[in-house]
Amino acid sequence: MKWEIIERLINKYPIVLFFVLVVSILVLLAELIHIHVISYLFTLIIAYFIFSFYLAYINAKNPEEIFFSNFQMLIFPMLIVIALGFLAQLATPISPLFTLILEFTLVPLILASYELKITQRKDIFNYVLSSIERYFNKIVSDRELALFYLILLFLTILCSPIAIFLFCFALMYLIPKELEES
Repeated sequence: MKWEIIERLINKYPIVLFFVLVVSILVLLAELIHIHVISYLFTLIIAYFIFSFYLAYINAKNPEEIFFSNFQMLIFPMLIVIALGFLAQLATPISPLFTLILEFTLVPLILASYELKITQRKDIFNYVLSSIERYFNKIVSDRELALFYLILLFLTILCSPIAIFLFCFALMYLIPKELEES
């Protein structure tokens, strides 16, 4: 992995690492006591926090301004994350499946929501699906991402709480990388 992305983000905004660490521990605790809705929502909050701060870094703006001005873009991802959390809650034996869905779709979901906010498109569902499809194609074509998601797949099957905990930290790399490439 190219750690420069994470280094730049943490050097500019050290609060990001502290926030990710604290909220990731909350995600782990919520997963350990099987409150999937809360852990998935905390994961979404981490993703949005990283997204806002890295977007502020790229655009040389105030992170708080970006954080609060783009807050409405969280509505659609929040609905999906809550639905996944409730499904994981109801079907506890197969909850790692819903965790995998969250892990594979969260990054493109955040980026698609932001692009939809900018472009004001109306076909939200089709655009998000095409964004997720592009991300899957990227995973298949990029060895580094494919290896990461393969490890994440096995970790999620073996121990879902640890996998989602580590995924929260990986978001510090995945989201900025996608923002730079888009």
